[in-house]
Amino acid sequence: MNKNKLIRIIAVVLLLTNIALVSFIFLSRPKPPRGEGPRNIIIERLHFDRNQILKYDKLIFVHRAKIKKKEKEIIEIKNSLYLQLLEENNQPTIDSLQSRIGFVQSEIENIHYRHFEDIHQLCNYDQEKYYAELVKEIAKLFSLHRRPPPHK
Repeated sequence: MNKNKLIRIIAVVLLLTNIALVSFIFLSRPKPPRGEGPRNIIIERLHFDRNQILKYDKLIFVHRAKIKKKEKEIIEIKNSLYLQLLEENNQPTIDSLQSRIGFVQSEIENIHYRHFEDIHQLCNYDQEKYYAELVKEIAKLFSLHRRPPPHK
């Protein structure tokens, strides 16, 4: 076996080893369990009983509908904003649309805040301490479980 053939064999073996290693790394990542979103985490952390879960599910339904409506509104405003790229001398319109996006985003945060006040109302006296612990982690909890925006 000559030197060039040996180098080629070693290169192929190294390439295959690298491919296997990269595949192993990406394929062996632990996937979050299905359904292990904020809903289940909140139910578990607050130790909700069956009746509280039913009420909480109703809150979630209303909350999601409100958020979906506001997110749709933001998309519409953004579409109008980016159409301004085709226009000239339109800075007041651009400023207005950007302010409107900020305002709607503020409304979304308000909806989230009120949702957690509603969740608090579901808690009984014994669950107050769990709610207090949860509140300290709300921002972190929801940043980890954010869904990507739907594609149309």
